[in-house]
Amino acid sequence: MPVLRFVASTLLTLFLVSGLTFPLLELHSDPTAEVLQSTRGDQDARQQAARVILERTGRIDPETGEERSLPARYFAWLGRVVQLDLAPAGETEEAFRRRFLQALGVSFGLALAAFLFALGLGGPLGVWLGMHHGRLEERLASALILTLTVLPSFVIATLLLLGLRLACGLDWPLVFAVVTLAAAPFAAAARLVHSNVRALESAPFIRHLRHQGASPSEIAGSLRLHALGAVRAQSGAWLPSLMTGSVIVESVFELPGLGRLFLNALDTQDVPTVLLVTTLSAFLVSIAWTVTDLWQRMADPRTRLPEGVG
Repeated sequence: MPVLRFVASTLLTLFLVSGLTFPLLELHSDPTAEVLQSTRGDQDARQQAARVILERTGRIDPETGEERSLPARYFAWLGRVVQLDLAPAGETEEAFRRRFLQALGVSFGLALAAFLFALGLGGPLGVWLGMHHGRLEERLASALILTLTVLPSFVIATLLLLGLRLACGLDWPLVFAVVTLAAAPFAAAARLVHSNVRALESAPFIRHLRHQGASPSEIAGSLRLHALGAVRAQSGAWLPSLMTGSVIVESVFELPGLGRLFLNALDTQDVPTVLLVTTLSAFLVSIAWTVTDLWQRMADPRTRLPEGVG
């Protein structure tokens, strides 16, 4: 059944992602380093605090005091995830949940705004470019889109900071972050729709409309409808990618989202939080690709499998 296949493939993906990430983090982190190097408290107090952290992170068995093997620590972490015990050592579950949900809300809001911005402007611009192919304005706009495609997000963020925040005195971090995140999908949507409009202009159904005496506006509407459908197969994965790919943007504009939470967790060697964000990212991408595939099949019957296949 499709639902069972989806659940099985999603669980396998999450298992592989976490299983590959966990040993890399565990082998290169020491959660007790900060406590042991602290100058406050005597040696026994620091040792006791370090033991509590090791027990909390699953590195040692609380009953025997012996160090657990790497596979045992991984399955201990999985057990905590199943029980929704996600807080790192030294933080209550309630405090961590509040901090994590706040970061999730910030990143989701940024990603959704960037997603709507990219599709709302990139799609219509691509239609306009395709219908004005060869003109000077089309060439200039295409050059600008190509520039946005090749510019890294940190360069766009820096240009916005220097050009608008420092030079013009505009302090709009949320707006700058949305524009920076939306630049790449905006350019991708515009180029995809542009090329699709050019290809559809010679399609049989467009020739049929011209033969039937359809007005230019009717032909343009049909081109727009079919060309925007090309974005459908790509756009579904953009939202989770925007949501989980905002590490640089959130750091530059000092926004408390998942990106900054991830970087802070790396800096403090907070392995559970790094694993949580990594696994959540994989889960969101898996869900997005599945929803996009279903949407594409419902919207375009040609993509459906014949009866009895699959």
